[in-house]
Amino acid sequence: MIGGLIILVVLALGGYLAYRATIPGQDKVRDAADSAADELERTPVKGLGINIFDVDQALSASARDSRGRSYASELRVKSVGTDSRGDLYEITNSHGDHPVCLVVSVDVDLLSDDPAFPTTEVSDGHC
Repeated sequence: MIGGLIILVVLALGGYLAYRATIPGQDKVRDAADSAADELERTPVKGLGINIFDVDQALSASARDSRGRSYASELRVKSVGTDSRGDLYEITNSHGDHPVCLVVSVDVDLLSDDPAFPTTEVSDGHC
């Protein structure tokens, strides 16, 4: 009975450690934010209205590990308002750890048929 309990504890601990290994750390969260910023800057936007760019979609397209697998599902994006720099988004891992601030700004010229491209700024920490 004690042997079975020990095996159960070892398996549970191993499963927990394997799960924790899949949660992005500080470097991965920052890399994902930088990659999403690059993706947003390459994506033209046109028109007037809310949500003319999509941070979640940019993360989904760009948060990849060295094997090309997406880890976007282990990240959280939260809109935290705006300031003079633009729209503020806080990106963390799924546990809310390692916050990175992504600022996105775009000026759309309504009189032009040419698309605009967002500008971004990424910094470590809360927005």
